[in-house]
Parts: sequence; structure tokens; C-alpha cells
Amino acid sequence: MSLFISIPILSMALVATSPPSLSSPTPSAIQPTKYAILSWSRMSAADFGCYLEKNFGHKDPKFNCSLKNYVNKGHPSENTEAYYEGPAFPESKASAIHSLVQEVRVSFEGGQLQSLSLTLNKSLPEAEVRRLFLLPSSKDPRPENVTRISIRKCGEDGTCIEIEGFEHVGAGD
Repeated sequence: MSLFISIPILSMALVATSPPSLSSPTPSAIQPTKYAILSWSRMSAADFGCYLEKNFGHKDPKFNCSLKNYVNKGHPSENTEAYYEGPAFPESKASAIHSLVQEVRVSFEGGQLQSLSLTLNKSLPEAEVRRLFLLPSSKDPRPENVTRISIRKCGEDGTCIEIEGFEHVGAGD
């Protein structure tokens, strides 16, 4: 009878001492992205479209590697549709940037990527976000093509990253 009782106790001991590697990884164990998202800031709409095609397998109908000699013909107060034109980041490819990315939004002005927003599906400390997305620390200088980097909590359990290449220029400016 003692053999019968010791078996359940032994199995309980094994469950209680499972190695920590079986649990979900700690934030610092998560690998960073392979994409230098800061380099997207101020990229031309044509170049960004070609980038999407080469790196994510998404070919925008207009802004792709076949587009040559693109010149934006828009104006912030007159030809606004053309002024703000550019490829959208494909929703189905967001997690290809990183498994934590749930949504990506890009905005173009005058033919250049004005801003980039990433919504993460997890709330993370700012330092970890900077590590995972290859962003400089808040103490380090930003690259010349970036005017602002913002990292904040969004939603109940998310983190939002906003990268601005240049100030928004609208019809009222």
C-alpha cells in the first residue's frame, strides 16, 4: 500500500518542480524585430511600397517596385487626396514585424512617410519596447529622419509606439 501512495506524491512533486523554461518567456527573453522601423520614417511612398513588396511580399497596386520616377503632385490645401497618398501597411502582415504587433498604421504627406504607429498586443515597459523594436533610449539622440518617438500604454493591455518623421502639415498650416 505504501507503494500505491508514494506514486501520486512523486508525480505531484514533479509537477511542482517543473523547470521554468516550460512557462512563457520573460519579456527580456523575447527576440527583437529584424526590421529597422526607424528607417521607414520619411521614406518616399514609392520606396516604401517597394520595401513592402520585397520584405513582406505585399504588392500595392500603385506603390510597388515597378513605379519609376514618382513625384507627388498633391498640396495640403488644394490637391489633398494626392498629397496624402501612399501605400497602407497590409493588416495581414503586421505580426511579421514582430509577434507582438497587432496593428500598423502609416501616414504619408507630400510623398513621404510622415508617421508610423504600431499597436502591440501586450503592455510592456518602455525600455523593453525600445529593445524589441531597435529604438534608441530616451537619452540617446534620435536619427535625423525622426522628430519624435512616443511609447505609451494603450487599451487595457496594449502598448502603442508612434514614430514621427516630420510635423503634420495640413490645410490650416
